Amino acid sequence: MRTRLLTLTFLILAIPFLVLIIWLPSHMGDHLGDELTRRGQLAAEVLDKSAIGALAINDQSALNQLAKGLIRDKDILYIVFLDKDGKVLADSGIDKPILADLQPRFPRAIQTDSGWTSEFEFLGPNREPVTHVCRPIYFEQLRIGTVMVGISARRLELAIDQFRTQLELLFGLFLAAALLVAHLVARSLSVSLSKVSEAIGSLPAESLESVPLKDPVFTDLIERVRSATGSYADALRELENQKLLLEADLTRLEEENALLNSRVNTLLKQTAHQQERMRIVETQSQELDKLGALIQFATTIVAEVESSMRHIGQGAEHLHQHLNQLTGLIDQLEKSVRHSTEESEQVRKYKESIGYETVKQSMDELVATIQGGAGWAEQLVDLLKQLAASSTPKGR
Repeated sequence: MRTRLLTLTFLILAIPFLVLIIWLPSHMGDHLGDELTRRGQLAAEVLDKSAIGALAINDQSALNQLAKGLIRDKDILYIVFLDKDGKVLADSGIDKPILADLQPRFPRAIQTDSGWTSEFEFLGPNREPVTHVCRPIYFEQLRIGTVMVGISARRLELAIDQFRTQLELLFGLFLAAALLVAHLVARSLSVSLSKVSEAIGSLPAESLESVPLKDPVFTDLIERVRSATGSYADALRELENQKLLLEADLTRLEEENALLNSRVNTLLKQTAHQQERMRIVETQSQELDKLGALIQFATTIVAEVESSMRHIGQGAEHLHQHLNQLTGLIDQLEKSVRHSTEESEQVRKYKESIGYETVKQSMDELVATIQGGAGWAEQLVDLLKQLAASSTPKGR
């Protein structure tokens, strides 16, 4: 309660004072700036009327005396008289740095026909805040020169800063006093309420109904306490019921969560098994692709293999026939020379020299091998044809 009261007091006081601290110095600065500008315009008008005669006869000494005589005012920073061409005829004794800063403004000063007043600008090495007032000087409707007056705004800025500082100090003091008073009031109320609360808390609930009360304020306070106590009791019962419901929901959610975790684990295992099967199928598919490529290659050469095996079989058959003929001839030769011992001996030696028996056996084995290879080749060709037929799509 104390903190709330202090915060409310701070907000109630801080917002208006902040608005005043921000707005009031700015408003006062605008008002004082307008007043300062009017003073500069009045000074330029006085100089205009006073310098007509001196400008008409080009009397620079008189213009210097006129400028230096008016410069005694603390708010006037400089006075400059220009001829119709923008040359300086007389000044109030200003420094060269300030005169150098004023040079770029002379063309504008001689070009204006009704005069002009600038906003705050900074002039010279000391960055002096100044407002420029320019006024043309006429003699019988003929422009004979121009007067420029610089009004210092330093005192104006100091006055605004002092006023803002005074407002801030006033706000700080007033806020501290208000917070102190609010603190004391809150403390007093808190002590009183604590005593009343302790007195009520020491009595049982049944005694509160039977206590005779004459003070209407205290009676109203007791009624509020009874109502608040009943509301708190109802709220506690409601919270207990909600707690039981939330515990039951929590138990149910935990069971569902455990069931979901079990299902997720099962799905993960099934997914891993499916992935393993996919890897196996992918490996088999790669092997089938390789086998398909071999079968495709075999289908391209099956005709050539079949033709080659046919020629080999035919050659083996011819070789077998020629061997049989050769064997028959040698047998007939042996029969024809059987009665001649000398010729039989020559035939025998010739057969031994050429290794007839070995050659015959080798040739028989070669023919048998070629015939067996030809038969195996025919089976291989049939198998390749079957594989090519099974691997070719039915639509082709």
